[in-house]
Amino acid sequence: MNSGERLTIRRYGTDDLERCRSLWVELTQWHRQIYQDPSIGGDDPGRQFDSLLSRVGPDNIWVALLGGEIVGMAGLINGENEVELEPIVVADRYRNSG
Repeated sequence: MNSGERLTIRRYGTDDLERCRSLWVELTQWHRQIYQDPSIGGDDPGRQFDSLLSRVGPDNIWVALLGGEIVGMAGLINGENEVELEPIVVADRYRNSG
């Protein structure tokens, strides 16, 4: 990561769909690895993001950008008696970079 680049956060936009699906796939692959369960996320884990998006709504998804590229995403799930921050994902190549 270039130290001169500034991380910005903004709400999800419709043009972000494919990149957010890709991040969701990275998160699913990580879960498959740590739980040693290749069935997590089903045959097309990227489509699971669509389900999340319809459930929580686009106003409850945020993306992190670095140099204009989406490098992360977070969602807010409002329950009846609780709120959950889920998912939280940073692109693999940007993890552990500060």
